[in-house]
Amino acid sequence: LFLLVSPYLLLSSLYSSSRTSRATAFEVLATQQVVYHHTEESVKLRQMRSVIELDNPTDLSSPVRCVHFNHADRADLYLSERKGKEFYKHLRHYDRLLRSPEHSLYVHLKAGTVLIFDNWRVLHGRTSFRATSGRTLAGCYFGYDTYTSRLRQLGIIF
Repeated sequence: LFLLVSPYLLLSSLYSSSRTSRATAFEVLATQQVVYHHTEESVKLRQMRSVIELDNPTDLSSPVRCVHFNHADRADLYLSERKGKEFYKHLRHYDRLLRSPEHSLYVHLKAGTVLIFDNWRVLHGRTSFRATSGRTLAGCYFGYDTYTSRLRQLGIIF
């Protein structure tokens, strides 16, 4: 099963989940810089960013640009004990919201199905399947800059 989640709906739940901690949870996840990394044979990516990325990182009221949430790509955090506990408390809460049925949409992809989505607007994952099942899941990434450049070339956006 393929999992799809709107991080924007999730953020509204993060706000409403606890009146006293909502600003703190949002603030911590929007301001604490985290190292994300990904390594393959010919690629080594490393970037520092917050879980919740804002259009203007110095203004907590600015629009959310995207959400970064990938346990496999997040590097170790080197924070004080107090900051580490606070960050992981809010991250666990966000993770619980992410996996809750009211925020999750599970889709069974049939053979030959193609699913296209904006990686900055939709969180995604999948349940496991046996290697002997004969299933293959292939993914590819199309950079946002490449996409918008092509739209400009075609005269669709200016």
